[in-house]
Amino acid sequence: MICTVRLSEKSRFIVGATAGSGAVAAISAHSGADFLLAINAARLRNMGAPSIACMLPIFDAADAVNSYADNELLAQVDIPVLLGTTCWSPDFEPASTAKDVLERGFAGIVNFPPSSFYPDSVQRRLEVAGVGFSAEMSMLAAAQKAGCIALAYCRTVSQGRQAALAGIDNILLNFGWNRGGRLSPSAEDTLDEAAAIAASFARQMRRIHPDACLLLEGGPVETASDLEAVLKHADIDGYIGGSTFERMPVEKSISDRIASFKLAKNRRPTGQPSDRQLLAFGERAGFVGSEKPLVEALGKLRAARDSTAQLAFVHVPQGESFEPPLTAMTSDYAVGGAERGRTSLRVLDLSVPSQLAPSKAQPDLFGRHGYCNDGQLDLLVLRHCEQLDAGIQARLAAHVISRSVEEQPFGPRLLMLSHIDPRDESGAFEDSFRKMALSSLIAMPHLHQRPEDIETLLNNSMEKHRSGPGLVFSPAALLRLKSYDWPGNTAELIAVCAALANAAGRRPVSSDDVDLVLAHQAQSTGIAQQRRSDRRQAVVEALKRNGFRKGQTAQALGISRKTLYNWMKREGLS
Repeated sequence: MICTVRLSEKSRFIVGATAGSGAVAAISAHSGADFLLAINAARLRNMGAPSIACMLPIFDAADAVNSYADNELLAQVDIPVLLGTTCWSPDFEPASTAKDVLERGFAGIVNFPPSSFYPDSVQRRLEVAGVGFSAEMSMLAAAQKAGCIALAYCRTVSQGRQAALAGIDNILLNFGWNRGGRLSPSAEDTLDEAAAIAASFARQMRRIHPDACLLLEGGPVETASDLEAVLKHADIDGYIGGSTFERMPVEKSISDRIASFKLAKNRRPTGQPSDRQLLAFGERAGFVGSEKPLVEALGKLRAARDSTAQLAFVHVPQGESFEPPLTAMTSDYAVGGAERGRTSLRVLDLSVPSQLAPSKAQPDLFGRHGYCNDGQLDLLVLRHCEQLDAGIQARLAAHVISRSVEEQPFGPRLLMLSHIDPRDESGAFEDSFRKMALSSLIAMPHLHQRPEDIETLLNNSMEKHRSGPGLVFSPAALLRLKSYDWPGNTAELIAVCAALANAAGRRPVSSDDVDLVLAHQAQSTGIAQQRRSDRRQAVVEALKRNGFRKGQTAQALGISRKTLYNWMKREGLS
């Protein structure tokens, strides 16, 4: 007759913890754990290995547990400790094992590492060899009869039934390796699937062994709220935390603690009066941040605004807005103003055909009524100036040079804005135009050049775009965001911020959250780059098929001639 040795009374929900060191055991007991498991997976986690290493033939599981369980666990706690035990040794004998476990001071045993963690084909071979799941249940039954607490690790509901039929009083359903953290694989089941499995498990176990203590562990159950969601559907008596108590909190805590120390030093500008004036100038224009590269660029913008130079060329990295530099450069110009020059601003966006002259693909710059010959116009702004045809680019460069040499007062000053850097020989700019742009270049900094502005930009993004009011970032998450290279600049940051708000909900954003979102972002970027590569190849092949005649090529591709020219410029085919 097997005696009843339950881990808990039915009226109390219990929580157990695996412990791979005395430190983990002591803090677990102090924090209210009802019992501990001394198993090789816990020891391996404390050594820095993933949990799944416990199933590999790298050393004897019993030796790995015995090396620390007595001295580090039993010496630290006064709550029950269950010892991981297998039946794989040739001289294994259940009765003597149970006696030895009790004499050493352990409360009982658990079949760990369990054969149920192996693939089905391996489990069948172990069963045939007499050291499979059936042998483990016989071992636990014998230990329970000898007065030990016996805990059965099961991976399926059918294995749970086998444990219940064997009379085991404590039965654990394990959902697989925990997800989350640095070393975790993906969980096999979703939380909804886990809840359904747990409900079926509980119903069947209650029918076979009504007095059994039923527990859960692993898989998608990563947080207390995850467990709560499962318990709404299943009559379960307790939970055991492995990686959720032992590995993931340590990873998060150490990551956040180290990150908080790394973030302790404020690397912002020293706050010279001139810097404060430039930052105020930038803030009025819509710039966010105070890092040195931004301050230097603001100084160049203000100097260009106040000078009488014929041309200013502003490179704005892809993903940054034209609006702040445009506002900074045109703050003295506004239609309807009474002061000099405040009625003479014209902005042309060359990427928007409707802003150009009717039926024209290019702006009228040099005709009788062309913008460059308009004596009433004080400032002409060309957004996306790379869209100008090569011939117009060359003529515009010659125009700027002649005006600079002859100091002609007639015609407007020019401000050009582009996402293409003239320092990169991409083929978007005609040679003389590119040299002209380089001579008056104001390069706005990329986001990765000012990492200390990231936190300010995140707060601004949440407030401006409502992508996550109240969103809190852990130190490790913030450090990860500051160390990212941001190829998409502020536009990418806004997208990441919105995705993090959706992923994190009300809890603080972790470094794991950041890594998942950035990985998805990189995948999306890779798809877009592949599409651009496919487009380049399609254009090249169409040009060849049509004898490099652009009109026929555009018609074959089903696009306008202007669109074809733009594609060729961007792909360096012009």
